[in-house]
Amino acid sequence: YLWQISNDNATWSPVAVNCTGAMYDPPALTVTTYYKRQVISGECTVLSASTVRITVLPVITNNIISSAQTVCYNTAPVPLTSPALSGGNGTYTYLWEQSADGITWTAAQGVNNAASGVYQPSALMVPMKYKRTVKSGDNDCCQNISNIIDIGINALPSGIISNNADTTVCGGSEVLLKLKLTGAVPWTVIYKDLISSLEETKAVSVATGIISVIPASPAGQNTYNYSLAKVSDGNGCIATSLAGTKKATVYKVPSADAGPDIIICGPEITLTAIPSAGAGTWHYPSAVLHSVINDPSITVIIDSAFAGANISHKFLWEEINWQCKSKDSANVTFYQRVTSINAGPDTVLYSFDKTIYMVADPPADWETGSWTAISGTGIPGNPTDNKTIVTDLASGSNTLLWTVVNGPCKVEDVLEITVNNIFVPEGFSPNNDNSNDLFIITGLDLQNQSTELKIVNSAGSEVFSTSNSGQEWKDWDGKNFRGNDLPEGTYYYLLKMVSNNNGQVFKESGFIVLKRY
Repeated sequence: YLWQISNDNATWSPVAVNCTGAMYDPPALTVTTYYKRQVISGECTVLSASTVRITVLPVITNNIISSAQTVCYNTAPVPLTSPALSGGNGTYTYLWEQSADGITWTAAQGVNNAASGVYQPSALMVPMKYKRTVKSGDNDCCQNISNIIDIGINALPSGIISNNADTTVCGGSEVLLKLKLTGAVPWTVIYKDLISSLEETKAVSVATGIISVIPASPAGQNTYNYSLAKVSDGNGCIATSLAGTKKATVYKVPSADAGPDIIICGPEITLTAIPSAGAGTWHYPSAVLHSVINDPSITVIIDSAFAGANISHKFLWEEINWQCKSKDSANVTFYQRVTSINAGPDTVLYSFDKTIYMVADPPADWETGSWTAISGTGIPGNPTDNKTIVTDLASGSNTLLWTVVNGPCKVEDVLEITVNNIFVPEGFSPNNDNSNDLFIITGLDLQNQSTELKIVNSAGSEVFSTSNSGQEWKDWDGKNFRGNDLPEGTYYYLLKMVSNNNGQVFKESGFIVLKRY
């Protein structure tokens, strides 16, 4: 036998080490190679018509798996992958294996031969090693085993609320949740209230951290039961062991409102507090004579025997809800009532200057009086003077109002003044019958006017005169200067009046019939 070799199935040469046996064991090859056998027997030589081709595939490369990692207990690692392979015939099969000790290897759990070459490890509770075997070619003639990677396990954290004793606080006060944590620093802790379903997240940097909670207090009394909803540590691992609760009773802090400061006339006031939470109580000054202390809306009466225009007292409204307290006060100023006033008597006035002096009772030292005209045209000279002069009165009816005020206290009195013109009679009968014996001019204001009257006879001789200037006014009785009766007849009068208030001059003249019946 003579074996021949060719790299292209065209040019043949004897093998380097000729083999005379019927079988030939080729050496290691690096390229595809062809073989055929020549058989010689005596003078006979036969070259085989067929050839044997041995195909050489490239070595599988790039079977590098990644990556080493550490995962949380009972957590699946991220999938294991590798870059694209080369070598073989381009078609590959895979087998993933796992080992806890790196000595004994078994097929990896789950799908360990996916056509993609990717492997998804199961959730791990112990550290594990992984490798991958890649095969290609006929009869898996090309094989390659990858590197080995390690997947470690981080223990799961745990969380406990350690201060479990119930607590009671006022709204706005803190409730402390004391923690005991395991795992890697830092922690993210989510706590919740079992009643309101409220959840809050806090960052904690020490294993014995404290969370400060300031619970809301919308109602008078509120109850919260705090527990841990989630704890994750610095490794991103989430605790499966959470324990401990904290019960907090929270009382709303009252917001006392005693109402506004008040100015009132008289000794009686109704106080109106606005309740917020808990029980409220009024605290009074000693001057209060009557009250109901536990009613937000109350009427109180103080001792009204005080001097001066007014007196102020502070009223305190206090609310208590458990141990939570709030106070507010209202200052009340009580003014003395105006007891009684008198604007003076209604008056019918005969006047040419339309003026009159008021005679109202004076106000107390702490009171203020004022005149106002509510009908007619009277003008007070000093509206705050109880005895002021009123000028420019209208003929006929005039109504003036005298008002006395002390703070909110006010009393009014109306004064009616009727203004008539001066009336001069046209005659009289001085016969001593006690009827119409005197010539009287109605409406003279001798206190506020300078008045002069002259009587002359038909011959033009003055027979009588009178004046209030430096002497007493005298009504004419029908006699002359010597006190003798004058004869019956027609006489003439000359009347002159000067207002002491405004200097206005009024003159009037006319006849008078004197008869003695």
